[in-house]
Order: sequence, then C-alpha cells, then structure tokens
Amino acid sequence: MAQSMPKAKRKKAISERPSRSGWAALGVSIGLILSGCSQASEDMLLELADKPLLSYETYQTSSLPLWFSEELFDESQATELYANEDETIFGLNVDKSPAASFNEICTSMESKGWVRIESGMEHCATFIREQGDPSWALVSCTNTGSGTSIVVCAKERPS
Repeated sequence: MAQSMPKAKRKKAISERPSRSGWAALGVSIGLILSGCSQASEDMLLELADKPLLSYETYQTSSLPLWFSEELFDESQATELYANEDETIFGLNVDKSPAASFNEICTSMESKGWVRIESGMEHCATFIREQGDPSWALVSCTNTGSGTSIVVCAKERPS
C-alpha cells in the first residue's frame, strides 16, 4: 500500500484487556466465517487470521494513510483511529449509528468504483473493484453503546 504512517504519529495501544473495537473486529471475523460469507471474504479473513486484531496489537494514530480517504471513505469524523503495523486493518470510532455510518461508507465507496457484496450481516459488506489498490475491502460497523466502531480490512492486488 502507498505510504506508511510515520512512527512519530503512532502510539502503541497497550491494555490488559482488548478494547471494544478489538472485540468487534474479532467478532465480525468469526461471524463472517460462520455465516457463510463469500469465498473471497473467507479466504482473506483466513489469510489475515495471524495478523493482530486486538487493541494491544494495533496502534492508535492521529491520521490514517493518505490513500485511505482517497480510495475508501473520509475518516475525518472519527473520534479515534487505529491501524495495525502493515496497514491492512483499520479501526475508527464515530459518534453516529451503525446504519448511518455504513450508508455513508457505501455511498462513498460505490462512487469511487467499488462494487458492494452483501455479507448477510447487518452493516457489513465486502467491496471489490477492477482498478486501483486496494482492490478488496471488508467493512463492518458495530454499535459500541456510545457510537459506532468501524473496522476495515483492506488488501492490495497481488503483484
């Protein structure tokens, strides 16, 4: 993927317990596999299974990579941002409902050429596209009680 986060902008998010965002990411991953999601989604999740999903394995950051808003959606309304080391998994917390968040994300991504593939789960879908990187993304919006946790897994096209 294009550009890495400068180390100065990263802060290791360390806690004794995983955050709600971390549990949401793990729950979505397990739920997708158990619910019979598309084979492409399942393959991607299995490939990412050894990657960190919980807060103590991600970094809280003040900004996401430049390509994120250009290629996916605007993250400027997020109150918290997280990313894993290789920038394939992102977490965003917003002060909106999961439905409103998911609808805005879908509108943005579809306007940028993404095709949505419904997962069968509420506020969760896989997106693919022929042109550009990343070429695959999974988006999930989960209610945290005080807002929405958005988890995004994005994958570059194989070289």
